Amino acid sequence: RVFFKNDKSGIVHFSFGKVSFAPEKLQENLAAFVKALASSKPAASKGKFLKKLTISSTMGIGIQISPDEVLSV
Repeated sequence: RVFFKNDKSGIVHFSFGKVSFAPEKLQENLAAFVKALASSKPAASKGKFLKKLTISSTMGIGIQISPDEVLSV
């Protein structure tokens, strides 16, 4: 089950794990989220749907990663 929400500027917010999760589980959850988000692309949308992806802790700094890299794993 994947639940995410977006705001008015098109930013999507999603929680994919907790500190207690193993790194493999976090990676698996992130990949499932990106696949679900990519599959929800509207048919009328043209071009690249996911331009950039940034992950962060609740109050931490963001780390930018490539959506294509996540999908290839």
